[in-house]
Amino acid sequence: MITALATSQAIAGPPNYEMSEAYSAGSEAFRRNDLTTATPLIRKAAEAGDSGAQMMLGGLYQWGQGVPKDYREAHKWLSRASDQGWGEAMNNLGMMYQRGTGVPPDYVSALKWLLLAQERVSEPPDMVQKLANNVITLKSVMTSKQIGKAERKAASWKQAHVGR
Repeated sequence: MITALATSQAIAGPPNYEMSEAYSAGSEAFRRNDLTTATPLIRKAAEAGDSGAQMMLGGLYQWGQGVPKDYREAHKWLSRASDQGWGEAMNNLGMMYQRGTGVPPDYVSALKWLLLAQERVSEPPDMVQKLANNVITLKSVMTSKQIGKAERKAASWKQAHVGR
């Protein structure tokens, strides 16, 4: 499910050689399906602030790959990657809120993150389409007041995170 994440690169923050090396080595081990090697390297880079590693670690916890499935940990790491502007993390976080996976269901927060993800996720095409469908489906069960609140929260996030 998160195989595509292994090819992603960090999008925020200044370069950090040690962090980049840990993430690169962890991603390579993940591609080889060596989760014993991958997980601590990805965690090291995530803890150092690498948004790609944070996204990947959140996915590992979300799907129980190389670590026990733990939605609270998934939420923590996906939130950190989302705060740095990582579109896939925003999508996953939005879906967690929509489904109530590890967090109480919250359609306003779900739509906020999905709207932000829509602005950042441009490939693969099937993911873009699925994201658009999720937004449409979610809006269909929300009131106009809830939709407006989610849109304001997304706009506020963008204003506070200019450049991400």
